[in-house]
Amino acid sequence: MIAFLSKLPSLWKHFVSSRFVKFLQTVGGFAKRLGWLRTSAIAVLAFTVYEAFRPVIWIRPFSVPQSIEQQQFRSDALAERVMEKIRLIYSLDLDKYQRNPGTFLQDEPSFDVLGAENEAPDFEIPGTSLSHRVIINYLQSFLRIEPPTLTGDLELVPAASQAAADRSVIVSCRIIQGSRILMRDSFQTQLRGVDSIAQQIAEKAVAALNPMAMANYLYFLKKDGKAALQVLDAHPSDNPRDKAREDTLRGVILSDEHKWSEAQAMFQKASGLTPKDFLIYVDWGGALFDAGKYADALDMYAKALKLNPSSYTAVYNSGLALFDLKRKDEAITEYRKAISIDPNRAGAYVELGFALRDEGKRDEALAAYQKAVEMDPKSEIGYIALGNAYETRGEYDEALKTYRDLTNINSTDGFPYVAIASLLAKQNKSGDAAAAVEKALQVTPKQVSAYLDLGDFMDAGDHSDWAEQAYQAAVDTDATSADAYAHLGAALRENKKLPEAETALNRAVQLDAADADAQRELGFALLDDEKYSDATNHLSAAVSSDPTDVDSYRGLCFALGFLDRFKDAVANCQKAVEIDPTDPDGYSLLGAAQEELGEREDALANARKATEIDPQNADAFYRLGLVLEDQNKIPESKEVLKKAADLGGPEHFANDALRQLEQSSGGASRNPRLGTFGHTH
Repeated sequence: MIAFLSKLPSLWKHFVSSRFVKFLQTVGGFAKRLGWLRTSAIAVLAFTVYEAFRPVIWIRPFSVPQSIEQQQFRSDALAERVMEKIRLIYSLDLDKYQRNPGTFLQDEPSFDVLGAENEAPDFEIPGTSLSHRVIINYLQSFLRIEPPTLTGDLELVPAASQAAADRSVIVSCRIIQGSRILMRDSFQTQLRGVDSIAQQIAEKAVAALNPMAMANYLYFLKKDGKAALQVLDAHPSDNPRDKAREDTLRGVILSDEHKWSEAQAMFQKASGLTPKDFLIYVDWGGALFDAGKYADALDMYAKALKLNPSSYTAVYNSGLALFDLKRKDEAITEYRKAISIDPNRAGAYVELGFALRDEGKRDEALAAYQKAVEMDPKSEIGYIALGNAYETRGEYDEALKTYRDLTNINSTDGFPYVAIASLLAKQNKSGDAAAAVEKALQVTPKQVSAYLDLGDFMDAGDHSDWAEQAYQAAVDTDATSADAYAHLGAALRENKKLPEAETALNRAVQLDAADADAQRELGFALLDDEKYSDATNHLSAAVSSDPTDVDSYRGLCFALGFLDRFKDAVANCQKAVEIDPTDPDGYSLLGAAQEELGEREDALANARKATEIDPQNADAFYRLGLVLEDQNKIPESKEVLKKAADLGGPEHFANDALRQLEQSSGGASRNPRLGTFGHTH
């Protein structure tokens, strides 16, 4: 009994570190009524059954040639490192990487190897000569439970002429379960370090044992959707539940690639397999949200909430959709509801603050941001939002302190340094701002995705010159990344460097002709350069790759108008407003193209609709003014053009149009080459 009692601390540690503790919490109320002795007996019995059925992978020492003298390549050390890598893959925290936390996680197996800390401590059953492990082994043998075992060996590749550091090794690994071989694979790699070899073994093992976990890891952490799809395709599941989750992940990956119809098909398949899995509808809604179909996304979140009314993610995402639908009062309600479901998440507080800010409730917004960082002291978006709120209030010292607090929390994150640079630039401290930008680039991990995220953050803050530096760093990191060149080209275009922009964007489409973003940005750069025919070719390629790309349809409309292909221009504008009925620029260009075709009634109706959708859109009022002038409605045309000039400022083309109209005697005052399209695009 003393031996058993001495094991209680380690047993309790094991309970707490495993999901078995959830079982104990569930039955805790009953255990109190049974007394300590009976409770202990029930706990030991339940623990024995739990351990017998607990999913494990045994990782045995790898066979390593004696000629490999590095200490880290000891057979047991390699096995331990493989175990660590497998644990890392399975313990991926999806909360950090996706909009719908937990959607794709499957039951997580634990891993036992060489007396690892999560292997249950053995003990002798009081009053018997049997150990707990022996009983578990008997039970597993009786029930024919055979955990899979991973092992393998390393073999040096003969290469006498090579330096020791450049030697290669053939790694053979296999997973055996009873008499079955679940996986047998081999690969050749350089003998540079144990981490690289252990990582490759771990990835092959997890792909064979749990393809979903491996696909999650590849997609969310490695940002490699193509590799994730390859894993799922190589290891299809027969279980409807697992198959549905795989199809859901396929749908998310395809939607990220803007393959909307294929993504839609995957979500439909998944919902057909498990129609009561609310998480499918959450991710389906997320894909629709990313496609700009906010109303459809909201409908999908409603389906999820019908199945699970307490889903934080579905409620929170509903708030996001309502916010983008400009239904901000309803969005605020949803964010508050999300907070009531889980008050410990920072996201809902931040989004609530954004909505309150837009409603003019700045004090309440500030309080929401403060609550966000209180709930999650590592919330980057919370600190950024809080600092911005202080900036808006003119409390620059407090804003700077907030951003610097964030640099202390995460020293390898460039975002807070960008925020500091922006604040310093606002205070005309250009030298200090430049130093902060340089620091942001220095601390950012040397990865294309990290530089692109940093550049996007800079660009969102109207610092395209800084963004150009970040995107250039991405190109320098990987000169084969089409995405990096596309971002760099877009920034160069925004910075009025058209020749350099066209060079970068041409390189992007050479690397990936199916990249809709690169084709679209190149098309717009060519529009800026008045190369309308070339622009049409690339914008057509963009919509071919992404048939839902509203911006490209709109750009096509503009380019075709300048080529006097007004029927084609109308068709593309109609496609744009069909995809997004709330697009003011689409209606504005549609009206201009219809006016050129002589469809005056429709032209005027669509030009007016653009201004109704967005009463602050200077370009929409500008084109409406040109349409009115073309229809000889001069007084109203002058009034509308004045409105456009007021909205667009002194540099807007509406000022020239208004000046020419006032100087004319009522006849045509516009450049006939421009027609009703005007100068903007």
